[in-house]
Amino acid sequence: MDDGFRFDSLAVRAEQQIPNPLAQLEARLGALEASGLAGRGAWGVAFGSGRAALDAVARLLRPQDKLVLHFESSSLAVRAFSALAEWDIEIEFNDLTDPEVSFDGVSAVYVENPSLATLTSLQLSNLASKAHQAGAILLVENSLLTAFACRPLEFAADAVIYSSAAALTGDYTLAFGAVLGRSEELLERIRGHRDTVGSRPNAQVCGSALRGLKTLSVRQEKQSNTTQLLLTKLEGHAALTGIAYPSSEAHQTRDGREFNGACIALEFAVPEAAKTFIDKLRYFETSDWYGSTDSAACQVGRTSHRALENLNLGIPETVVRISIGLEDPQDLWRSLENALEAALEVTPEPEPLEPDEPDGEPNAPLAALEDPTRALDNAALKRFVTLRIWRDQQAIEQNTSRFLIASNAILAEIAKQQPNNVETLATIKGIGQKKLERYGHAILELLKKPEINWLEQLPALEVSMPKEKPNAIPVNPNFDPKRKRRRKKKPNVK
Repeated sequence: MDDGFRFDSLAVRAEQQIPNPLAQLEARLGALEASGLAGRGAWGVAFGSGRAALDAVARLLRPQDKLVLHFESSSLAVRAFSALAEWDIEIEFNDLTDPEVSFDGVSAVYVENPSLATLTSLQLSNLASKAHQAGAILLVENSLLTAFACRPLEFAADAVIYSSAAALTGDYTLAFGAVLGRSEELLERIRGHRDTVGSRPNAQVCGSALRGLKTLSVRQEKQSNTTQLLLTKLEGHAALTGIAYPSSEAHQTRDGREFNGACIALEFAVPEAAKTFIDKLRYFETSDWYGSTDSAACQVGRTSHRALENLNLGIPETVVRISIGLEDPQDLWRSLENALEAALEVTPEPEPLEPDEPDGEPNAPLAALEDPTRALDNAALKRFVTLRIWRDQQAIEQNTSRFLIASNAILAEIAKQQPNNVETLATIKGIGQKKLERYGHAILELLKKPEINWLEQLPALEVSMPKEKPNAIPVNPNFDPKRKRRRKKKPNVK
């Protein structure tokens, strides 16, 4: 591999010495994924679909092995790996954003970076280090950012998976998947499984994928610029209770610029507002694809992550993921603005929750807010996690925003002070009389036993449940629940 080649040059570099379209595609995918690695590059194995690629990775496991997945994994991954339960393979869902997560007794760890539901970025180097110390392999789904922005092999991942070709090729209709890595042993097993079950892509698919790769850099640059523009306009909108965009120092182009993809996660106060928002969108397809040249939007809890409902891990229906395409930015913003206004009209007026104000100065950027758990010791942090799990479950059961129950800042203050009676709890800023009457008793009961075993509180399942469930999307600091909503005017009927 020539060190002088830039990433976008590699994307269009011809492999004239490989006449076979399949072999040429695999060689180019390997070159892109390993463009920053010293020595020999990476191998690539192409499949006829993304599900076939996931299935080949799943077949790396053997009876009595244990697989850990992030609790926000997509339905495609959940269904592919849950099928292994009948082969005496243990499946566990856990919070992999926890820096203290342990992989003792684990054979493989599967992560989507960022998570495809709430776009949470994961620390790949930390996960790889802990997985390898436990003797496990790290499998990373990279379909959203692609090798243009994130190359997991550089962070010691054992295999990289593409279960969707939309961002990689720009064509969401292309049935294509891939697995890449550096271990020859993994190469033999994955390629052997593909050839045994007959899941090779045909020459036409390979040709289309090769042509799509030639425009990868151009598409990603355009989509990223549009996403950043829309992000600045969306922040602080009254219809939104939260907004998330992946951010990590690990997401960088070959020339060192940070790049975090072309998706934004939005959270609304109620599911009806989220559905109205999607129904009123123009220029956005209602679909769960992401990274394509065409913009799309979906309620992830009802579409791409619906399988999590069966595991009591469902993503709230208030969360909407939008994928930005190559359309004109002004056209997209007009569409988003009109849809947000329509969503605002159906957002109910919340009960006054005094003095429950979001933390931070008015109109402060989301990234500028301080982490409320930063000052907590280990004991207080455990209490905070217990309260957060309870709060998130309440939000799902009530189909409402987590903010309307309690913000992370309020939970952190409760965990820090550890009140033992209602009078002390009432002195905590932001709790308010309404919240005190509705949730005070439950909070005090939780504080009496912070080490509560949540697994015993949930219905019996065939797979293990996560020990912690983090906040899905950070609260929008500019969301004002007391702001008067705009209502539709009734027509004058004489």
